[in-house]
Amino acid sequence: MVKNKVLALSLFAGFILAQAEQQEQESQLEQKHLEYLQNELKKYRLNAPWLIEECMSLKIDNFEAIWSEIVEILTQAERRWFYFCDKPEDYADELYWKYALKQCEIYDTWLQRLYFNIKTFELCAYDPKMPANTTYPIFDWWDMVAKQFGHEKKYYAFYSFYFDCLTHMFNEHINNGKEEINNTERFKHNFVLAGNCLQVMEKCLQRLRESKQFAQYMFAYRSLQQIYALLEKEKATTEVDF
Repeated sequence: MVKNKVLALSLFAGFILAQAEQQEQESQLEQKHLEYLQNELKKYRLNAPWLIEECMSLKIDNFEAIWSEIVEILTQAERRWFYFCDKPEDYADELYWKYALKQCEIYDTWLQRLYFNIKTFELCAYDPKMPANTTYPIFDWWDMVAKQFGHEKKYYAFYSFYFDCLTHMFNEHINNGKEEINNTERFKHNFVLAGNCLQVMEKCLQRLRESKQFAQYMFAYRSLQQIYALLEKEKATTEVDF
């Protein structure tokens, strides 16, 4: 009987040790993967779909580390050329804003459906069948961490930059629309695009509501709304028929 207990305890201890070794190996592999991604970010321009796929294999702590680096590279004004050019002289401002906006759209769509498991701390895409008591939106995690440690929420910098991209493109569409006021199709196209920018800006503001910059962005948003309203009036006085 005693021998059986000793054998059982020995087997259990072996199982625990094997589990610990496996977890350590997995942790080392993930750390190597994180370092690989960090090195890739330093050498090559960002590609949202590829980075998203790579990030899904990280646990939440390592994801936070790489996400911070992604946003930093995406938003740093002094190295805009690095985002999509091989060298500074190839940089073109308009191409940058269009490309950056597209990347923001991809990241935003992903974040809206990004969840994490509170037991394993693994990331997962939203699935209506996932257990509600163990999986939560990534925004809930960031809100909790910010509240607990007094940090700025991890998504503020991203959505501030997203708003800036939308503002730039809104102004471009408005200017193009004014130039094409007598061309029905082009005027309509730019008018619709400008309106779309305003709609997405409103969603960004919802994410920035508790940020220190919220009042500044709200003021900018309302100013752009006024510009859009003036264009609507100008459109009404022309022969452009929608």
